Amino acid sequence: MCERADVPVEWGESFKSECNREVGKQVGQLTGAIADLERPDVTLVLDFEFDNVDVQINPAFVYGRYRKFEPGVSQTRLTCPECGGWGGVWREGEQQPCERCGGSGRLAEQSVEETVSPPIREAMDGVETVFHGAGREHADTLVLGTGRPFVIEIKEPRRRTIDFESLESDINQSAHGVIEVDGFARTTREMVDRVKQLPFRQTYHLTVTFSEPVLHRIFVDAVAKLEGERVHQTSRQDGQLLGRERIRTIHGIRGDLESNWRATVELTVEAGIDVESILTGDDGTTEPSLAGLLGVDVSVPSQKIIAVEGTTEPFELPELLTE
Repeated sequence: MCERADVPVEWGESFKSECNREVGKQVGQLTGAIADLERPDVTLVLDFEFDNVDVQINPAFVYGRYRKFEPGVSQTRLTCPECGGWGGVWREGEQQPCERCGGSGRLAEQSVEETVSPPIREAMDGVETVFHGAGREHADTLVLGTGRPFVIEIKEPRRRTIDFESLESDINQSAHGVIEVDGFARTTREMVDRVKQLPFRQTYHLTVTFSEPVLHRIFVDAVAKLEGERVHQTSRQDGQLLGRERIRTIHGIRGDLESNWRATVELTVEAGIDVESILTGDDGTTEPSLAGLLGVDVSVPSQKIIAVEGTTEPFELPELLTE
C-alpha cells in the first residue's frame, strides 16, 4: 500500500496494529475499560472470515505469604503414592486399607493450598487455581516469622477487584490458628517466575539433642567453624548415594547449649539443601556438619522456619504488586 501511495514504507502501519488500536478504543468507550496490550485481563480474538469474536479471560494472580503453626500441614495436597490417593490397595484378591496412609489416601490431612486457594477462587469467581510457592518445607516443619511467599493463579476469573484485607481475615478465621496469611496483593505472571527462580535463603530455629554429653567450649567452637562454610551434600535415595552434589553457603549460625545433652541452633542457609543434615551429617552425606565437628551423633527433634527472604533482593518488587 505504501508503494502505491508513493510514501516510505516506514510511514505505514500493519492492519493488525491499526485494528487492535481502533477496536481497543471502541471497547474502551463502551465499557469504560482501558486497553492494555501488554497485560490484558481479557483478550478478544476477531475472526473476520467467520464473523466471530472469541473472548479469552486471562488468569489473575494473587501474591501473599503464609505461616504454619502446627505440624502435619503440607504446602500442597500430598496424595499417598502407595495407593494413588484411593486409600486402599488390592491384596490377595480383595481391597484392603493402605498401610502407608491409613486409608485416608493422603500423607497430610491439611494443606496450605486447600485452605487458601478455594476462598480466593470463590472471591474472584474463577474456574480453577494453581498454587506456586517459593520453595517448600516438610509437613511437620512450622513456618513462622515472615512466612513463605506464594502466588495463587486463578484461571478465568470473572471478578478481579476484591477486598484483600477482608479475604485475608476470612481465610485466617477459617484456618482456626493453624495457618495464617497476609500481604495479599494483585500481581502478574512475572511474580510466578520470581517465587520459583529468585535465589533465597531460609532461617531455621532448630532443637538438637546429642547421643553423648557435649562440653560448652567444644559446642561453641563447632558452631563457629560452620559460620560462612560452603556445605557439600550428596543426595541419597532408598539408602543409596546418587552422586548428585548440592553446595550451599551458611550465611549465619548461632547456638545455645541448654545442657550437655541439648541445644538450640538458629541457622541461615541458602535454599535447596536438607538443613537437618547440616546438623546430623546424615551418615557422611553432608560435609561439614555439626555432628562431625562434635564427634557425637546429633538428632533434630523439631525445626521451625522463621524467615524466607531473597538472597540479594526482596521478593516483593513494588512494580509487580498492586492493591
